Amino acid sequence: MAFVWISPSSPSSGTVIKVDIIGVPAIGADPRKTWTSSTAGHPPLFLGNVLHEKIPSARILLYDHLKPEERLLEVKELSDPEHKATAKEFASVEKAVAQYGTNQWADRLMEAVREDRASQNVCKGV
Repeated sequence: MAFVWISPSSPSSGTVIKVDIIGVPAIGADPRKTWTSSTAGHPPLFLGNVLHEKIPSARILLYDHLKPEERLLEVKELSDPEHKATAKEFASVEKAVAQYGTNQWADRLMEAVREDRASQNVCKGV
Protein backbone atom coordinates (compact mmCIF):
# COMPACT_ATOMS: atom_id res chain seq x y z
CA MET A 1 0.00 0.00 0.00
CA ALA A 2 1.38 3.29 -1.04
CA PHE A 3 0.72 6.47 -2.90
CA VAL A 4 1.69 5.85 -6.51
CA TRP A 5 1.27 9.35 -7.91
CA ILE A 6 1.47 12.71 -6.25
CA SER A 7 0.83 16.11 -7.82
CA PRO A 8 2.47 18.47 -7.59
CA SER A 9 5.68 16.60 -6.89
CA SER A 10 7.15 19.95 -5.90
CA PRO A 11 4.83 22.93 -5.51
CA SER A 12 5.45 26.05 -7.57
CA SER A 13 7.20 28.80 -5.69
CA GLY A 14 4.65 30.69 -3.65
CA THR A 15 2.08 27.87 -3.81
CA VAL A 16 0.98 26.70 -0.39
CA ILE A 17 -0.55 23.23 -0.23
CA LYS A 18 -3.76 23.58 1.79
CA VAL A 19 -5.41 20.21 1.24
CA ASP A 20 -4.61 16.64 0.24
CA ILE A 21 -7.05 14.87 -2.09
CA ILE A 22 -6.65 11.10 -2.19
CA GLY A 23 -8.06 9.06 -5.08
CA VAL A 24 -8.91 5.60 -3.72
CA PRO A 25 -9.77 2.97 -6.36
CA ALA A 26 -11.62 -0.29 -5.88
CA ILE A 27 -9.58 -2.85 -3.96
CA GLY A 28 -7.11 -4.50 -6.33
CA ALA A 29 -7.75 -2.03 -9.17
CA ASP A 30 -4.85 -0.19 -10.79
CA PRO A 31 -5.13 3.36 -9.41
CA ARG A 32 -3.68 5.00 -12.53
CA LYS A 33 -6.12 3.26 -14.86
CA THR A 34 -9.05 3.83 -12.51
CA TRP A 35 -8.59 7.59 -12.56
CA THR A 36 -7.89 8.00 -16.28
CA SER A 37 -10.57 8.60 -18.87
CA SER A 38 -10.28 8.62 -22.61
CA THR A 39 -12.73 9.55 -25.31
CA ALA A 40 -12.13 8.91 -29.01
CA GLY A 41 -10.58 11.95 -30.63
CA HIS A 42 -9.61 13.56 -27.31
CA PRO A 43 -6.44 13.28 -25.20
CA PRO A 44 -6.81 11.15 -22.07
CA LEU A 45 -7.97 12.95 -18.95
CA PHE A 46 -6.23 12.11 -15.71
CA LEU A 47 -7.92 12.93 -12.41
CA GLY A 48 -4.71 14.30 -10.88
CA ASN A 49 -4.12 16.77 -13.69
CA VAL A 50 -7.74 17.89 -13.84
CA LEU A 51 -8.00 18.43 -10.08
CA HIS A 52 -4.65 20.18 -9.90
CA GLU A 53 -5.78 22.65 -12.58
CA LYS A 54 -9.03 23.33 -10.68
CA ILE A 55 -7.49 23.37 -7.17
CA PRO A 56 -3.84 24.45 -7.45
CA SER A 57 -3.44 24.53 -3.66
CA ALA A 58 -4.24 20.80 -3.46
CA ARG A 59 -1.83 17.92 -3.44
CA ILE A 60 -3.38 15.03 -5.38
CA LEU A 61 -2.44 11.50 -4.33
CA LEU A 62 -3.44 8.15 -5.81
CA TYR A 63 -3.61 5.29 -3.36
CA ASP A 64 -2.79 1.70 -4.23
CA HIS A 65 -4.30 -0.81 -1.80
CA LEU A 66 -1.65 -3.37 -2.68
CA LYS A 67 1.93 -3.25 -1.46
CA PRO A 68 4.49 -2.87 -4.28
CA GLU A 69 5.51 -6.52 -3.95
CA GLU A 70 1.85 -7.58 -4.19
CA ARG A 71 1.28 -5.39 -7.26
CA LEU A 72 4.43 -6.72 -8.98
CA LEU A 73 3.20 -10.29 -8.67
CA GLU A 74 0.20 -9.70 -10.91
CA VAL A 75 1.98 -8.12 -13.85
CA LYS A 76 3.97 -11.11 -15.12
CA GLU A 77 3.30 -12.01 -18.73
CA LEU A 78 2.59 -15.62 -19.72
CA SER A 79 5.81 -15.59 -21.75
CA ASP A 80 7.85 -14.65 -18.66
CA PRO A 81 9.88 -17.69 -17.50
CA GLU A 82 8.98 -16.82 -13.91
CA HIS A 83 5.25 -16.87 -14.67
CA LYS A 84 4.39 -20.19 -13.01
CA ALA A 85 6.31 -19.44 -9.81
CA THR A 86 4.88 -15.95 -9.76
CA ALA A 87 1.35 -17.26 -10.35
CA LYS A 88 1.66 -19.57 -7.31
CA GLU A 89 3.07 -16.78 -5.18
CA PHE A 90 0.38 -14.39 -6.39
CA ALA A 91 -2.33 -16.94 -5.59
CA SER A 92 -1.09 -17.24 -2.00
CA VAL A 93 -0.87 -13.45 -1.58
CA GLU A 94 -4.26 -13.00 -3.25
CA LYS A 95 -5.80 -15.50 -0.80
CA ALA A 96 -4.38 -13.60 2.18
CA VAL A 97 -5.43 -10.22 0.77
CA ALA A 98 -8.94 -11.52 0.02
CA GLN A 99 -9.39 -12.31 3.72
CA TYR A 100 -8.91 -8.68 4.76
CA GLY A 101 -12.00 -6.99 6.09
CA THR A 102 -13.01 -3.35 5.76
CA ASN A 103 -11.13 -2.42 8.92
CA GLN A 104 -7.84 -3.89 7.64
CA TRP A 105 -8.16 -2.03 4.32
CA ALA A 106 -8.96 1.20 6.17
CA ASP A 107 -6.00 0.65 8.52
CA ARG A 108 -3.67 0.20 5.54
CA LEU A 109 -4.89 3.47 4.00
CA MET A 110 -4.48 5.37 7.27
CA GLU A 111 -1.00 3.91 7.73
CA ALA A 112 -0.02 5.18 4.29
CA VAL A 113 -1.41 8.65 5.13
CA ARG A 114 0.51 8.73 8.43
CA GLU A 115 3.75 7.64 6.73
CA ASP A 116 3.34 10.24 3.98
CA ARG A 117 2.57 13.04 6.41
CA ALA A 118 5.50 12.07 8.62
CA SER A 119 7.80 12.19 5.59
CA GLN A 120 6.36 15.60 4.66
CA ASN A 121 6.58 16.82 8.27
CA VAL A 122 2.98 18.04 8.19
CA CYS A 123 -0.18 17.73 10.29
CA LYS A 124 0.14 15.01 12.90
CA GLY A 125 -3.59 14.79 13.63
CA VAL A 126 -4.27 11.68 11.52
